[in-house]
Amino acid sequence: MNTNKKIGKKIDKKTAKLYLNFFEDNLRLAPSANDYLNYSKMNYLNKYYENFLSPIYQQKTKKLYQKYDKLLRQKNKGKDENEISIFDKVLKYEINITLEGLKLPLKYMPIDQMNNIITQYMETASGGGLIVFEKMADYKNFMFKTKQFSILCKQIIINMRIGIKKKYILPRVIVEFTIDMIEKAIKDKSWENKTVPESMRKKWDDVMDKYLVKPTTDVLFFLKHTYLPKSTEKIGYSSLPNGRKLYEYLVKYYTTLDDMSIAEIHKIGKSEVKRVNKAMDETRKKYGFKGNLKEFNDYLKTDPKVHFTTEKELMDTYYNMKEHIWTKIVPKLFNIKPTYNYSIKKVPAFMEESAPAAYYWAGDLENKRKGTFYINLRDIKSMARMDVEVLSLHEGNPGHHFQQTIQMESKKIPLFVKSANYDSYVEGWGLYSENLGEYKDALSYYGKLNFEMMRSVRLVVDTGIHYYGWTFQKCKDYFLKYTSLPVSEIDAEIYRYIADPGQALGYKIGELTILKLRKKYLADPKHNIKDFHQIVLENGNIPLKILKDTFSMK
Repeated sequence: MNTNKKIGKKIDKKTAKLYLNFFEDNLRLAPSANDYLNYSKMNYLNKYYENFLSPIYQQKTKKLYQKYDKLLRQKNKGKDENEISIFDKVLKYEINITLEGLKLPLKYMPIDQMNNIITQYMETASGGGLIVFEKMADYKNFMFKTKQFSILCKQIIINMRIGIKKKYILPRVIVEFTIDMIEKAIKDKSWENKTVPESMRKKWDDVMDKYLVKPTTDVLFFLKHTYLPKSTEKIGYSSLPNGRKLYEYLVKYYTTLDDMSIAEIHKIGKSEVKRVNKAMDETRKKYGFKGNLKEFNDYLKTDPKVHFTTEKELMDTYYNMKEHIWTKIVPKLFNIKPTYNYSIKKVPAFMEESAPAAYYWAGDLENKRKGTFYINLRDIKSMARMDVEVLSLHEGNPGHHFQQTIQMESKKIPLFVKSANYDSYVEGWGLYSENLGEYKDALSYYGKLNFEMMRSVRLVVDTGIHYYGWTFQKCKDYFLKYTSLPVSEIDAEIYRYIADPGQALGYKIGELTILKLRKKYLADPKHNIKDFHQIVLENGNIPLKILKDTFSMK
């Protein structure tokens, strides 16, 4: 089925030109984004890397966004809000949220274990990242790019020194994690690329030593000897100067809503935890287990029937689920679908230790890189059968692969929307998609509830840490009470929320927003579920507040 004719509304040439100029001007400002997007028209930028932490870069960004703000105001002068197009609203939103963010001190805390640009760059250098090294030019471009990356490493130190003076300092535990990551990356020589042609091996190694390893070692020295002694045991943004205001911005940034208070999100989280916990207990009873929930969870961890035994069995099960959803579930719920199904691959062996159990890697703008669902086989016997349906729905169809491939294949959704990253829409849709499964057996449904519980707990713990001053132990106790995660995974989750405030809120808030819109839309007997899904998908990855607008105009 060709989605290009079904998705998006036709845009006039003048507006299309405005959108394209905005997208391309952003790529000129931040050329490293094209490593992911693969927009061939701008491939000449592939050898550049922007110093996005520098005052000059931030001034250029401000000037660029003010320019498009002025153009957009002129374009819509005299129009009522209802007359302004969806994509104009998205552009306006992007301009406003970016200009607001430029005023904030986030740039003084630029690196942590969740957002470690240095180790990410090393992975790319090794050939394990987004850049595929095939031609001689690919290696030459990357060497040139690395010289520029070294400037960013120096800027990291400059910004964090300013952060010390202004008292915007990362928690001690986060600094220690970041130090450990960088030390391990250096020790393991994680940047080494075995595909480099022998004719340029010496030059490549020299460039990596001088412009990647040396600057990284400088950052590491600074973190250990200057920054770590200034860090504290406090873990929440509420302990920073105007920290609650800063967290309010991040909550708005990640949820893409401005009509939901942090207190409301915290309350919703507790309500969802209570609801899901009740559903889990009811499912336990349906399964026929006599003990309590904790005992049931312990049983599921140890019962060999619940887990896979061989790689072939695991991969075959995921493949069969993929085909079942594609042929049996998708046609019942959608008028549209991508032109191709996703492929399933094993996580590369060198990434197994650091990669999650499963994740999706989207295709690029020009469909040269196909969407792929990766499964981590580092410990096959710990992989549960009850996770297959829920993960396939979330990562594959009708979740991430379905939504993102339809978006990439559309000829009508602007490039600046395709390249946007609104977590609350993308992850909200992924979590919403988990509700579209059949779950014919109790255990499979319990797997779904397990994942949903974690997303619900996140609302409580994230807001608890950064707004209400929760301690690490209080967060841990809450997790232990309501989830079956191992202690090591609980710790990792909490450290994630400490390092990346607000990011984890988008999943559940996005799902609940879509469910609420569905309930209201389907209350009209003239409406149906297929049309609802088309409305949600037809404009691509957009802020939730604007998604709500699309339904208010129906």
